[in-house]
Amino acid sequence: MKRTLSLLVVGLLTAVFLLPLTSCGPAEIKGEISFASSREPEVDAALIAGFTKLHPGVKVTRIQMEEDFPAQFAALAAANKLPDVMYHYKLSSFATNGWLAPLDKLLANDPDAKDILPVALESGKYYGKQYALPYFIQFNCLVVNKDLLEKNNADVPAYDWTIPQFDALLKKFTTNKTNGINHLWGFEWDLTPIIDNNVGWLTYKDRKYDFTNPAYLTSIGLVRGWKAAGYASDDLVAVKATKPGFKNAYEEKFGVGVPAIDTGFTALGYIGTWDWGGWVRVLPFQKDLLPIPHPEGGKMILPMQTDYLSIASSTKNMDASYAFAKYLSFDPAGAQLTYETYSKLPIEKQSLLGPVTTNQKVLDAFNAVKGYPDGFKWMVAHAKDSYVADPQKRIPNWDRVFWEVAYPNLEKVQNGELNAADVVQEITTKGNAALAEEFAKTDTIMAKVQADYDAAQTKK
Repeated sequence: MKRTLSLLVVGLLTAVFLLPLTSCGPAEIKGEISFASSREPEVDAALIAGFTKLHPGVKVTRIQMEEDFPAQFAALAAANKLPDVMYHYKLSSFATNGWLAPLDKLLANDPDAKDILPVALESGKYYGKQYALPYFIQFNCLVVNKDLLEKNNADVPAYDWTIPQFDALLKKFTTNKTNGINHLWGFEWDLTPIIDNNVGWLTYKDRKYDFTNPAYLTSIGLVRGWKAAGYASDDLVAVKATKPGFKNAYEEKFGVGVPAIDTGFTALGYIGTWDWGGWVRVLPFQKDLLPIPHPEGGKMILPMQTDYLSIASSTKNMDASYAFAKYLSFDPAGAQLTYETYSKLPIEKQSLLGPVTTNQKVLDAFNAVKGYPDGFKWMVAHAKDSYVADPQKRIPNWDRVFWEVAYPNLEKVQNGELNAADVVQEITTKGNAALAEEFAKTDTIMAKVQADYDAAQTKK
């Protein structure tokens, strides 16, 4: 019996001494880390307080990032003061600069990671490495003027609505006084993957565009038809006025200096959920958010966008940095506290941000935020049926491969100056040549970045 007891004591002592080598409990994480953020300081303050209550040995210093944050990060990196944890949305440029640490091994050993939305997690991968954790989800969507619909005896569409229903609503509300929607710029880019779930946003997939895809041609055909029918109020700016004293048909219809959507003259607005925190929330009518509609008999799939939390490759405290980044991103305690904090804020200070975890307690806290519109809550509840609608954050030199090479003729197609069928092959060919060139450069850069990081870790 004594021998058995002695062996038990030795085993327990051995386990205690080995614990710091294999686990990192709350009391064992220590040190100072910095956190760069541009979101609400009061929300960050609450989360830092919640985190340090769990990890009293860690001090977190918040760095306020301004609108020109890429330049701020570059200056901090040049001074060897890159923050340990960074809130950003520039995955390609940050990774190619060698600023980011891969998080794959940490996530592989984290049981909470299984609850992260797969689409959101995938969006943080670059060159096969998880360089970012997802930090809230948002959606490309529509805002609906419920007052205008009620005034005209029209029902607010169900969230799971179809393109024919969308078409009927646009037609009904395009009158001599109102319009169906404010604008349709880029609507076909969102619609293409909804029509064909195997195609990416803007037809992009696996380093290539494919504007010859039938789903894109269908989408641009629909958009061109809606624009030609005069459903979008903003298109009236380009139409000559018929009466003297007005610059264009827009002013003639709505008045000089009168924004149609802001004053309730459009049934729908094409927006992103991030707009809610700015101009959309204060629109002077009852409103809700609606998803982009899907084909009749097809599947509802949502255009999702994601911002990021990354850990600096230069961090000297990976344990504390990962614990804090996780707390902000998908840790149940941190994510719950985020929404509990938003619930206490005035509605005008509530950013519309969806959770990246499917943890039920987090979803309950999110759904309890009274200032969030029901349509946004519906989209979050169906977020598993989403696609990545912001691949530009992971495409090198986006300004060139899209804006300079592909967009000029795409814009002419949107405006009806060019027939889509006549130019899509040329746009695809030139766009893919530019993509191939930029990825070839980035392949070399990222091979060195990853090799340098691995070598640095070996030396530690």
